[in-house]
Amino acid sequence: MSNRPGGPVRTRYAPSPTGPQHIGGIRSALFGWLFARRHDGQFILRIEDTDQKRSVPGSLERIIESFEWLGMDIDEGPNVGGEYGPYIQSERLELYQTWAKWLVAQGHAYRCFASAEELAEMRAAGGGYDRRYRGISAAEADKLEALGKPYVIRFKMPLSGKTSGVDMIRGEVAFDNAQLQDAVLLKSDGFPTYHLAHIVDDYHMKISHVTRAVEWLPSFHCTSAFGRRWAGRSRNSPICRCCSIPTAKANSANANSNSPPTEKVCPCWRMSLSRRDTCRKR
Repeated sequence: MSNRPGGPVRTRYAPSPTGPQHIGGIRSALFGWLFARRHDGQFILRIEDTDQKRSVPGSLERIIESFEWLGMDIDEGPNVGGEYGPYIQSERLELYQTWAKWLVAQGHAYRCFASAEELAEMRAAGGGYDRRYRGISAAEADKLEALGKPYVIRFKMPLSGKTSGVDMIRGEVAFDNAQLQDAVLLKSDGFPTYHLAHIVDDYHMKISHVTRAVEWLPSFHCTSAFGRRWAGRSRNSPICRCCSIPTAKANSANANSNSPPTEKVCPCWRMSLSRRDTCRKR
């Protein structure tokens, strides 16, 4: 990976607080941490807790505990603060909502009023969301909203051609737009999805490089398409570089973040394994 011209290196690790950290996730963080240290940059810890149902009390403390045990110092994060906080996504909801509304106003996203029953019918028919609310007028959407009908905000993916982006390891990655869905950006409860939140946060936190497991590559099309809309807003809008690293298990279907419970960092710490032993295990 190389430095982005015109700005400092700023990498981040953004786990969900759903329990102990897995070795695969820490492995992804290690690449980002080492790259930041190599280029005299900053390493940021950000907590992605927008899926409230999966959040486990005490997870944040265990995440910080894992980094302390591994000797990976954090420059900015919920435990140390920083210029671009808060570093917990549930404390940044107004920011995501503002940008979701901006995308709608610019014609890049739309309010989708599909009910749970409608979505179930679409799935039963053998397909996904059929974009039935993509073409309604702003006046009609306003009327449905005034009636109190709940809605999500969906991103308008291009309907034809390809969406492509450059991964720092895999080179150009292209996706056939005809096979892609209009991703949900903002849920009906006002919480963002990953597709919206990580792009907004990477922009506002001035993240230059993102190291993540290749399991996230299927979502790269949304990052690329959204990034182009965002770049159109300002020539100076920074778009971070993505680096999709191979999974920790070459011969397993399990992704980096889905290692078995015995391969979580905190249990290793409690068994008093040395950091060297942990690294050799992988």
